[in-house]
Amino acid sequence: MKQEKVKVVKNKKRLLDLYHKTKKVAFYGYGQPKSRPRTVDGLYDSVQANPSLMNRVKEVQESLDPKFPIFVKSMNRSAVTVGFLLKLSRPFADLHMPGRDASVVLVDAFDQEEYRTKYLVAKSVFSGGWKAFSIAHRLLEGDVLIFQLIKPCEFTVYVVRESELGEVDGAAALMHLKGSDGRQRKSENSTNTTGNHQDNGRHLKYLPPDNVQENSKKDVGLLLEASNLLASRIDFASHIEISKAFEQLQASVGSLHAQMDHLDALALKAKDDVESAKERERNSGQVHMGEQKKALVVKLLKLIEAKVRLGGEIESLKANTSRLELMCQKEADNTPN
Repeated sequence: MKQEKVKVVKNKKRLLDLYHKTKKVAFYGYGQPKSRPRTVDGLYDSVQANPSLMNRVKEVQESLDPKFPIFVKSMNRSAVTVGFLLKLSRPFADLHMPGRDASVVLVDAFDQEEYRTKYLVAKSVFSGGWKAFSIAHRLLEGDVLIFQLIKPCEFTVYVVRESELGEVDGAAALMHLKGSDGRQRKSENSTNTTGNHQDNGRHLKYLPPDNVQENSKKDVGLLLEASNLLASRIDFASHIEISKAFEQLQASVGSLHAQMDHLDALALKAKDDVESAKERERNSGQVHMGEQKKALVVKLLKLIEAKVRLGGEIESLKANTSRLELMCQKEADNTPN
């Protein structure tokens, strides 16, 4: 453990030395810097950084075009929960960021959606607009973002989530296993029986780091896509449940509306019967018509009472429907495109 800590500290010191040796070249115009180090910021601040996370970030870095400057940032509490300020490394800001406050465009590497944020030169931070980016991508402490400067004040952003390392590493292991099987079959066709047995033993062992690194470069795009899809899997499941509940409420409301229409028709018929009874009573003068009128009035009152009760139920269902619509809209707004 002590040797690993010393190695991490040495790597950090070596990166800082590279910064000091690198000639400062302004990048705010349309020119390219003549030389630059590959910047790693925030990952080596803690000697307890997740080795799998650091390896995954390194794989993504090495798959990117080296002619574009990058910086890597591990998400801390101030970046994703309190304050929502993302601090850039000072050497990177001095080399590649403008010397005044400016608007910066962040492009999601997965869906190419653009977000605007404010760069404050005095503190070398992304401020206004960064909160929206963080919330939209559900960033958590420990997640790592790779910022690739593709144009002046425009970054392509790659997200490596700490919570999904196990699933992504499993996908990578499956890809490497398939590659190993292919090499094993090739070896079997090109060597004798004894050689085949020896090659099989070698391929059952862990692949050398160089082979893993080469395969990772080829598959990093697929892994990033899988990572983002895994992030929204639970959201889709909950959205489906809400949609089903919403459909059931709509069916209930439709049934109640049909009952209301039927009650309206009965009430109208009862009212017509009352008017007819009044007319017949005036014309015939028969006493029993008054009793019939009273019966019809009682019937009408019962129908009105039932209508009022159903109206209350409809209002309650409408309130539930509105609440579910708000939940659906919120889920849709929070779901990545």
